[in-house]
Amino acid sequence: MILISTFMKKIFLFSFIIFTLVACAPPAAKKQTGTGTSLNQNQPTITDPPITTDPPPTEDIPSDETDNDTTPPEDTPADGTDNNNNTQPTPQFTTKIIYESYRTDNIMQNGKLMMMNADGSNKIELVSDHGFSMGRQANAKASPNGEYIIFSSPKEGSEEVWLLQLNTRIIRRLSSFNDSSSWLETTEYAPCSHDDRNNKDCFSWSFDNKEIVFSVQPQFRGFSSSEKTYGNQELYKLDLTQTLPTPIKFQNQPNANNINPQFSPKDKQIAFVSSNISNPSFETETRYDKLLLIDLDGQIQTLVETNSMGSIQWSPDGTKIAFVQSIPNTQDRKASYIDLQTRQVHILGEQFRTQVSDGESSWSPDGKYIIFISQTPEQILNADSSLNIYTLSNQSLTTIIGLEKGIKSAISWLNNSEVMYRSYTSTGNFIYKTSITTPHPQKLTDILSDLPGILRIPLPLP
Repeated sequence: MILISTFMKKIFLFSFIIFTLVACAPPAAKKQTGTGTSLNQNQPTITDPPITTDPPPTEDIPSDETDNDTTPPEDTPADGTDNNNNTQPTPQFTTKIIYESYRTDNIMQNGKLMMMNADGSNKIELVSDHGFSMGRQANAKASPNGEYIIFSSPKEGSEEVWLLQLNTRIIRRLSSFNDSSSWLETTEYAPCSHDDRNNKDCFSWSFDNKEIVFSVQPQFRGFSSSEKTYGNQELYKLDLTQTLPTPIKFQNQPNANNINPQFSPKDKQIAFVSSNISNPSFETETRYDKLLLIDLDGQIQTLVETNSMGSIQWSPDGTKIAFVQSIPNTQDRKASYIDLQTRQVHILGEQFRTQVSDGESSWSPDGKYIIFISQTPEQILNADSSLNIYTLSNQSLTTIIGLEKGIKSAISWLNNSEVMYRSYTSTGNFIYKTSITTPHPQKLTDILSDLPGILRIPLPLP
């Protein structure tokens, strides 16, 4: 997927699971019709601050795919403060979107890393001129300052971690997942989790754009469930000034898989899910999950314990963590969040929502709302799914888009009033965006020519 890179003024920086930077103003939208269905009487009042405009970049794209400079940019931290801890205004999102696109004939080999405008126009490949045409590029994640994209690709045989510098299109390989890698405890590792149910974001950037955290897992062996070898998934941290990732060491649970690590948007704390699998096979595995927090001094805190959880997301101010958890003694999976100051867990719509299976959740850039996906507990292509928004100030829950056939996923905020998501039905995968005040989904991608893939898409580009 090729990107028209943007040369953006770094006026306001902020890190969240979705990254931001002052950018092009979105095109004027047609008047939209349709209203959300309220699950109670309180509707959210949502405003979208004005967005400024930057000129497009004019730099040429070099053909060289290597870069000897490994020092990341020295930028103002994207956490709402500058280096003197002075509070800065909340930044706005750009109108660019990065996403993964796959052809239906070979999903695992023909993946492309793409970029498009927020209205679905101007779709381009990002790395096709660097020898990546025969392998998929996946798990893309932009840095908080919008200058880099981290992604994985099997370009050179094994699945490796790559870094793309957007304004120059220079690409560097950051890992070496092979049998001779001395920093790996076993052989034939791959970045991130094969169990995508609980690993919404493969890579996570630190707020200062200098470090990346991710999990690694041994490759599958064999073809029947009895022959599969999982091994423990381990957490690794990569300093962009260093040459190799380093393991994050702590007292671990036996047979635990440590997945979905996420840097705090305020400091170097890392939240992650530790999943204890008692019988690791597709048919009979049982799970017991913990939401853990690694402090700056290396100490581990247990925040939540349940039999299954995933999709963890820090609030923009770093005081809360959203996640999805299985509710004990029920078949329900519900979006929730924990307040790190009080350690109180809040289940969204706990009293009146039953027989639901919530999927991914995402905080609004201003931290006032949590939007999440909910579906009926049926087989994927027969399930109905909806988009719901939770307002923290009055604890109200509103349905933005009612039950529709197909699975919605990969939800992200474009700004404080628009979201985008993937919809997966029997006719294909598509990316949509919609206003949350006057919901009317607009399809941004077409089938076959730019079919969205199965992994984490789409994401707004800072």
